Amino acid sequence: MIIMSWSEYHKTSQKYASQAENLYRNREFDRAAESYLLAAEQEEKALNDLPADKTRTIGITAVSSASLYFKAREFEQAKRIANKYLATELLPPFAIEELKELLQAIDKNKYGQKTGIQFIESKVLISISGREIRNDATPLDDVVSILKIFSNLFYTICEMLVVSKHDTTLQEVKNKYNLWLVPNTLKSYQLTVSISATEDKLTQDTELQVENIIKKLMEIVKATTQDPEGELMKFVPDQNYQEIFMKLTRKLTLFSKITSFTQLEIKSNNDVEEHSVILFPETGEFITKALKKIKSRRKHSITPREIA
Repeated sequence: MIIMSWSEYHKTSQKYASQAENLYRNREFDRAAESYLLAAEQEEKALNDLPADKTRTIGITAVSSASLYFKAREFEQAKRIANKYLATELLPPFAIEELKELLQAIDKNKYGQKTGIQFIESKVLISISGREIRNDATPLDDVVSILKIFSNLFYTICEMLVVSKHDTTLQEVKNKYNLWLVPNTLKSYQLTVSISATEDKLTQDTELQVENIIKKLMEIVKATTQDPEGELMKFVPDQNYQEIFMKLTRKLTLFSKITSFTQLEIKSNNDVEEHSVILFPETGEFITKALKKIKSRRKHSITPREIA
């Protein structure tokens, strides 16, 4: 019998995981789950091959193995790995945190199976920093304001896609996609917004897949905060929507007057390059100036709708 080393098991796991990711991108979800399971099994063998003094590698591999089981929809296997290593003293702090987050995700998916509410893997992380903002608490009014503005951004992007290309209404889209605030391990005060979706022809459309909507949201907010007179017009040709997105993004900075806000970071968990958009109090002033310049150049009389 051939005995493989950690590196050989890990390399084989990476091969299966890469296959799974390609299958998932092509929406071959059942085949992707099968490849993720093969990857998880190889990664667990790699984990079992590690000596106890390799704590960092143990942490990385334990998180990887449990995460791969999770992606394979083998929730009990993922939970087994997480609980097994959380019960030891072999894990570095980062691995403890990530495995605890994974256990939360497992509980959420089990809840979804019981209730019929299925959460999509794509999420948006919103982190708030400021003198009066603690890691474990922040004023309720600020959270409500941020979530309301984010909801407006998300559904306005849906509306922009629907109005021009689909025979449906915004309310029908809202019936398909629901936004949820889910628990998160806190660093700065962080909100995690997850999305559940009803599977039907509308949600199967490429442009209205949540991954695409969140990608557009990140592109639009980034363009609005960095180049509203150039990049924003590239992503959003319609002038009315340009103004709507500028006003919504500016609103994300306005609560700073109440709570000594220093920055707000928005990030997608699907962004492999870990890009994020960071808004500062002065970002609102920058957008206001850009809005005035754009308005002064417009000669038409169309007035964008008001955003509540």
